[in-house]
Amino acid sequence: MSADNTSQSGNQSSARWASLRVAGVCVLALAALLLPLLALPAAFLTFLAYLSLPPGKSDRRRIWRATLLLASVASGVALVRFVAREALPGMVAGGNEAQERSAIARLREILFAEDLMRTKAYVDPDHDGVGSAGRIDEIEGSSPVRGGRRLQVPPLNPAFGQTERTRIGPALQTEGYLFVVCVPKQGGGFTARTTDALDEQKAERRFIAYAWPAATGRSVGAAYAIDEHERILESENLEPGKPREPHYAGPNFPPPCNAVVAPATRADWKPWKGKKPRRRLPGDKPGASGGHP
Repeated sequence: MSADNTSQSGNQSSARWASLRVAGVCVLALAALLLPLLALPAAFLTFLAYLSLPPGKSDRRRIWRATLLLASVASGVALVRFVAREALPGMVAGGNEAQERSAIARLREILFAEDLMRTKAYVDPDHDGVGSAGRIDEIEGSSPVRGGRRLQVPPLNPAFGQTERTRIGPALQTEGYLFVVCVPKQGGGFTARTTDALDEQKAERRFIAYAWPAATGRSVGAAYAIDEHERILESENLEPGKPREPHYAGPNFPPPCNAVVAPATRADWKPWKGKKPRRRLPGDKPGASGGHP
């Protein structure tokens, strides 16, 4: 008789704990509907609570199973909300950040290539030992440099990207971005076109390289620019009056070569993460001007 009482007491204790677990899991799953971050632990604990149910076919077990079914539905809905609100935006943000880092790194590669153009004087019409900046096709080696000489070892890795034609001139496409280099042209301003006459004297101290999304859909990312002083600028790249439409996208909608200096558009470009420009250019002699208007 004593053994029967002990067994009955144990069964009652097990049932009470099972009821508490089921109730707790159900409360957690319902709370996850309000706080989606709780969805993963709610789903996991619901599964564990089901596995730990006491055996049998009692009415109480049917109630537990119905309650856990409710908890599983609630946690499932919460999981969907978690993915939509937290996981997917996080993945998109992570992808955008990776693209940003890649675009900035590529612009710096262009800067280093232009530094070589300057110090090696590959284009030096006045023979002063200071080279002029090159267009993207010149520094990458797909075209001869001005003067007709093709560089045996281009300053920019020829594997940088695929050549593209854009509305402002030749560009290279890689990792979802288009890259172009604009140099001073005769009469003022900048150009990337191979047919425009260039101001070689100003090109010794000036260039602007741009990176903008190669895709043309919505939410394609920011645009970036770098100049000879490693001044890195960023544009949110939003069409005025259409906050979800990109301003610069694809080969047919590039940033104008004067975008970062023109009064109408320069306010759209902000310093990237507070990056400070360098004060001097490679090969500058003491007393040489380190900046520009």
